[in-house]
Amino acid sequence: MGNIIFKEQNSNRTVPKAPTNYHAIFPTNEEEIDRRHLAHNLMRELFHGNYSSPVHDVLLTKEARVLDVGCGPGTWTLEMSSDYPGNEFIGLDILEMVPKTIPFCVKFVCSDFLNGLPYENDTFDFIFMRFINADLTEEQWENFAIHELIRVLKPGGYLEIMEGDLDLVSPGPELSKLFAFFQNVLKFKKVNPSIARRLSDLLHATQRLENIQSVIKVLPFSKFWDTKLGALSHEYARNTQFMLLNKFGKKLNVKTKNIENMVNVYSRETDRHNTGMNYYRVFGRKIMTKS
Repeated sequence: MGNIIFKEQNSNRTVPKAPTNYHAIFPTNEEEIDRRHLAHNLMRELFHGNYSSPVHDVLLTKEARVLDVGCGPGTWTLEMSSDYPGNEFIGLDILEMVPKTIPFCVKFVCSDFLNGLPYENDTFDFIFMRFINADLTEEQWENFAIHELIRVLKPGGYLEIMEGDLDLVSPGPELSKLFAFFQNVLKFKKVNPSIARRLSDLLHATQRLENIQSVIKVLPFSKFWDTKLGALSHEYARNTQFMLLNKFGKKLNVKTKNIENMVNVYSRETDRHNTGMNYYRVFGRKIMTKS
């Protein structure tokens, strides 16, 4: 484990401090935890559920083992355990930011995925991973990440990966500058900002999965788009823009006192251009071994 944890008084939240060998693009603070909770709610609404793989019947058996890689604050893991009680749910992340009180059927493990998953071959019936791209180089996606997930997946089990494509749909000129800068930061780290587009091909390339399918949804950021999703996506977009400007604003010549005004500019552009982002869920079943 080895993580240093700051715990709030009178709270069920753990506020993490990143390990010294972990250099995160995104902050590790309460605001980021809240942003991840919001992202979870948004993706559930956008995709009409917490997963797209055909695993409903397996989860009804109350005998399934489910792994959530890059679980963050554990929102997906906890909600799934409530929806499908009786199964075993494990959330794994390099940061320990989960609640202090958890159900008996849920376990959270603090571990670096890139060091290998601490499980035997063929352990899990369903593995879910999302929003981890900023921590993986394209080479790690190609040569390690998916292969390691498949290793611990049972034959006949499903692997599902979800990522967003950071090449925005119809951005305005100012928001284009922000995301172009962010993409260049990622590319400097050898991260592909649009790895989501490659997920299907990467799963096929392993030759260990079948019935591979993709679900692609566009998320407009305008608050005028949809009564429920529009409000959520607008808030999420603004939170993300605040986070990026707080981190990179000086390099973009945006002073701290002007960050809110700049985010308001992005919001007006978003409404005018109907800016959005494509999100991908790609899933496949591990091929059964021949007897």
